[in-house]
Amino acid sequence: MKNLKTLSFWRYCALALSTVMVLSALVLLSWRGLALGQDFTGGMVQDITLSQPIKAEQLTQVLTPILKERPQVVKNGDGWRISYQQDPSPDFALAKVLSAKLGSPVTLVNSSFVGSQVGSGQVAQSALAVAMAALGILAYLAVRFEWRLATGAILALLHDVVLVLGVFSLFGFEFDLTVLAALLAVMGYSVNDSIVVADRLRETLGKRHKTPMPELVDNAIRSTFSRTLVTSGTTLFTVGAILLLGGEPLFGFALTLFVGIVVGTWSSIFVAATLGELFGLKPEHYLKKPREPKEGEHLPAAHFQ
Repeated sequence: MKNLKTLSFWRYCALALSTVMVLSALVLLSWRGLALGQDFTGGMVQDITLSQPIKAEQLTQVLTPILKERPQVVKNGDGWRISYQQDPSPDFALAKVLSAKLGSPVTLVNSSFVGSQVGSGQVAQSALAVAMAALGILAYLAVRFEWRLATGAILALLHDVVLVLGVFSLFGFEFDLTVLAALLAVMGYSVNDSIVVADRLRETLGKRHKTPMPELVDNAIRSTFSRTLVTSGTTLFTVGAILLLGGEPLFGFALTLFVGIVVGTWSSIFVAATLGELFGLKPEHYLKKPREPKEGEHLPAAHFQ
């Protein structure tokens, strides 16, 4: 009994911590927002090579007064990829201006422009994709589980999405289409883990209707704990390898998956079922109601137990 009380205590503490983190992430998102990539904002992308070695921060400091904004500078093979939002003028040649500033040759390898209309269209399509995924998950949970348990799983899903976005806002990482794709994958992964715990809890509720609710939740978490950790651990190992070795193009994608799996595992264990319990979930909600006998029909006494 002591262990059961201890697990319940830690579930409630974890839920309180999650609440604080979600509120902090929402404040951060409203204050700083997201560093949207050019898939969403539009702008200019130029690939250049330099004849002398330079660090990304040094190159950014040189480019900022030239472009009158802080550009995004990332390593791209042997050269650099520079992204900025201002529209290019016909007589503006970044490579020549930068070469004069650095005092060494700068070669323009590739140059492309993403229009603002394309960027705004990507925002609308991305929002629609997230909304459709959320509605699909919501419909599935509403059909499969009692509303209290389904609501807990949905809030756990929102918890994961908000925390992932909060990490990107906090550290200023670029949010582009690859990150959005990873975020949709995180939503599916997170709700899958929550469903495993919720399904086990649903089975337990129907069989042990006289057991206290906190104990039932603890038992459901214990019975799925090893499965959750093994699944998440093996996935994190793979995603971690991509994060460390995949390079800059895959960094945002891998980081989203890594953070999403961590917070998704956390919410599946500590948040989803605990919220269902706090919403008033009881074993009676999964007990089959006895059928009323028709006129002249006699049902066995066991039917009413």
